[in-house]
Amino acid sequence: MQTVPTVGAMVLGALMVLGCVGSPYKPATSDAGTVYMEACLPCHQGGPNGPSLAGRNLTAEAVERRLARGGRGMPSFPGIRGEARANLVAFVVRLTAREPGTTERP
Repeated sequence: MQTVPTVGAMVLGALMVLGCVGSPYKPATSDAGTVYMEACLPCHQGGPNGPSLAGRNLTAEAVERRLARGGRGMPSFPGIRGEARANLVAFVVRLTAREPGTTERP
């Protein structure tokens, strides 16, 4: 059975996409691969949901800024903190330094 999203859920989703509201995501682990798969991959797999990050050559500062502030259709992620955030930033920097289409984990 399919459910119909409530107006409140649709408004919250729209505000998150616009970067006006932070994501409620809080990781249960500090493992960067797990956090990336749960928080980032749903949008950053390429295709219609969002751009692939491979080959973008992002700096740690740029990744930190985007996680903190969101923007360009991405929500901020205030719930990713401490070791989980540091690990995720390093993971994304390594990922974005690779050529698109590379399949091994950074």
